[in-house]
Amino acid sequence: MLKPTGLLDQFEHFEPDQTKAFSKLNTKIDAEIGQIIDDFYSIIGRDPDFSSFLAKGPGVSALKTAQHDHWRALLTGEVNDELRRRGRRIGAAHVRIGLPPKHYIASYAFVVERLIAAILGKGPNTAAVTAVVKAIMIDMELALSNYLDMANAEVKRKELEHFTSAIDEELTQSSKLVDRMIGEIGSALSRLGATMDDVEKAETILDKSAETASGATQSVAAAVEEMHASSQEVGAQAQKVSQLANSVVSETELAEKSMSDLTTSASHIADVTQLIDGISRQTNLLALNATIEAARAGEAGSGFAVVASEVKALSQRSTAAAKEISNQIDSVRQAVDSTVRVVQKIAEMVHEVGPAVNAVTQNVGYQIDSLNELASSAQLAAENVESQANAVQMLSDAVNGAKTSTDEVNFANSRIQKTFGRLNTRLKVTVKSFGDLDAREDPRVPLKLPINCEVDGANFQGTTLNVSPGGCLLTQVKESYQEGTRIKLSMPQVGEIEGVIQGTHPYGLRIQFIRRNRATEESLQALLARSIAANAHFKKKLIQTREQVEAAFERGIGAGQVSLEDLFDDDYVVIKGTNPEQVTTKSLSFLESILPSIQEPAAAFDSHVVFCAAVDRNGYLPVHNAAFSKPQGDDPDWNNANSRNRRIFDDIVGLSAARNVKELLEQTYPRDMGGGRIDFMVDVSTPIKVRNQHWGSLRMAIKF
Repeated sequence: MLKPTGLLDQFEHFEPDQTKAFSKLNTKIDAEIGQIIDDFYSIIGRDPDFSSFLAKGPGVSALKTAQHDHWRALLTGEVNDELRRRGRRIGAAHVRIGLPPKHYIASYAFVVERLIAAILGKGPNTAAVTAVVKAIMIDMELALSNYLDMANAEVKRKELEHFTSAIDEELTQSSKLVDRMIGEIGSALSRLGATMDDVEKAETILDKSAETASGATQSVAAAVEEMHASSQEVGAQAQKVSQLANSVVSETELAEKSMSDLTTSASHIADVTQLIDGISRQTNLLALNATIEAARAGEAGSGFAVVASEVKALSQRSTAAAKEISNQIDSVRQAVDSTVRVVQKIAEMVHEVGPAVNAVTQNVGYQIDSLNELASSAQLAAENVESQANAVQMLSDAVNGAKTSTDEVNFANSRIQKTFGRLNTRLKVTVKSFGDLDAREDPRVPLKLPINCEVDGANFQGTTLNVSPGGCLLTQVKESYQEGTRIKLSMPQVGEIEGVIQGTHPYGLRIQFIRRNRATEESLQALLARSIAANAHFKKKLIQTREQVEAAFERGIGAGQVSLEDLFDDDYVVIKGTNPEQVTTKSLSFLESILPSIQEPAAAFDSHVVFCAAVDRNGYLPVHNAAFSKPQGDDPDWNNANSRNRRIFDDIVGLSAARNVKELLEQTYPRDMGGGRIDFMVDVSTPIKVRNQHWGSLRMAIKF
């Protein structure tokens, strides 16, 4: 073994004779250390300056056990990793309870003086040695307190400067988002204002149309009223004409009958006239015959008797015919007189029909005028109805526009609320990165172990999500417990451990280990070492992949494919129509050209890897693995699971990974697998730097 040469090497190294001395002193130290610790806690328990700090710890009994184990390990003469971890835990515990350096060093001075007295006994040199030790401790306290005050001030100054810068970056980023949202709201309000102008115009049109339509309606009503009166008059005149026409028809029928009778009488007269004509011819013939017979017979009187008889008969018949003719003439005269009267009556009726017809014609004219006015008013009303219809359509469009604008304002408002929610998350992550004072130097190892738990005699089951030498995160715990509650844990491959509930976590309970024996502690360390070793290949692959990403970024900048400014562009432009929302930046095309060939092999190298992707410092994931970079469809839920590229993941886990500047950060988080199934994943991230600037991180999600 090489002899240490440096001061620090010598400080952490014991010479062989010193180690031999420890082995000789162990028996004496073991016999005294218990009493020294008892006396120490008895004194500080009565000291008001210390008693308040004791109340914040896990209890005097647990502290005594921890102190005893620590001093025994320290006085073996071996400075190993376990001793360093123990010292860090003790220091972290003292920081948590707020123990000042003066109290801390005074406690060490008490124990050291008692140890020296136990080793040297009551010899003459004991007082001198203890006096020197006390003087050294006083000087150490003075120098260390001043050093720590100044160092803390400088650390706080730098941390505050860094913190202020980080907050400023967060506020700048959020301000950009808010400004964009305000711009969208302003645009929506402008469109809403234009819509309201259209509404006002439509209302004006409707008012004018209503006024015109009212006048047109009054005109139509007046025209209808006049038409109604004219129609009534036309009806009366038409009824009168109808009555006259009926009378004319009746009289015409009488005239027709009279004319028929006249025709019949005239026919009879013609017959009588023919008869008289025949008689006349017979008489002439008889007269001729009588003349002839008279010439022949002379004295023959018998023949004249016959002729006389015929002439007499003819005379009678002529008389009768004459009488018949007289009668027929009377009939004809009567028929003619009747016909004349009927014709005169018809003429009178026709004379009366004329004014009625004129009245009807006049009223029909009135009706035509009314109908024309009605048609004109109806046309005007139709035009106004069309104007009103157009105005109503304008109102409908305006209402739809207003609804759209309102929806846009509401959407923008919800986005602003989400933005402030995101800002809250970002600030929490930022503050946590600067204000995480639990001083855990030991890593939280993702470890899924079933645990039997006991609180106040009640047993329940839980499962660890991560475990460190100083505590664990316990999930699947249905009961709620107050901070400070004592708990007993039975861990497989480890044994029994006593702890205290530090508080709640979104995924369960935080447990601080406060008491365990040496065998349990060694078993826990061995379990954590095995788990760390089993997952080492993931971290190795992640770091190798990160180095490839950084090299690709440098080559891209050097070749002019992308500028440093564009690579760090955080002016995220929303891709319209995407749900969930996707965004683009100036460097997206460059990132899409180089990252797939680097990320895909890392995602496929082990079946437990779910994804491996780079995110910028704001949680923007421009290029995801192929399995999660499918084109979006109509189902937002499907999109959320399958289209995860070009999206911002600024939840606590995502943003913590993006902002991580440590070489490796491990986080455990739940992943929704659908159907109510939740699987816990391990997210390991490592920072990506470009030209000594933090661009973001490379994330790898691993299944338990």
